[in-house]
Amino acid sequence: MKFALILLAVASAFGQAPGTGPLLRINTYNATCSFSLSGAATKMTIQQPASGSKTVRFVIAYIRSDAAITLTQTRNGTAATATTATVQKQPEAATATATAWCASNAGAGTALIEADAVQIPANSPQVLDLTRIQLKGDGTAINYNLGISTATAIGKITIIWEEWE
Repeated sequence: MKFALILLAVASAFGQAPGTGPLLRINTYNATCSFSLSGAATKMTIQQPASGSKTVRFVIAYIRSDAAITLTQTRNGTAATATTATVQKQPEAATATATAWCASNAGAGTALIEADAVQIPANSPQVLDLTRIQLKGDGTAINYNLGISTATAIGKITIIWEEWE
């Protein structure tokens, strides 16, 4: 109730009804990729569409694996074209404009300066803070990649992000 009153007060201050005007709408999404590697590498990609994109702000990545793995983070590689992943949205959210890809074939891209390789211990789920990473603009070569170096492991990666309207 307090939140609704605060929202109404803020909207009134701008002379707008709630849900209209200058208030920013943020929608939250997630996608999960399972992996089963036998001396192989894999990658999960979140990428912008060719047109009609929104600003993507990443929140977290959740990673778990039955064996120790090494993660790398890159951006803006050649567009992924296989294998599409299901994007889940919060109930009130619009359909996501960004797409998700498991076992992605996205190009190498550029390593993130702030992100050295991350070591994930076996059977020790980890949460990575991705809040400093954003994707802006149209184009399928605008993407974020979370890769697992060659390993023999079974696990999952979930990435949560927001899109701003």
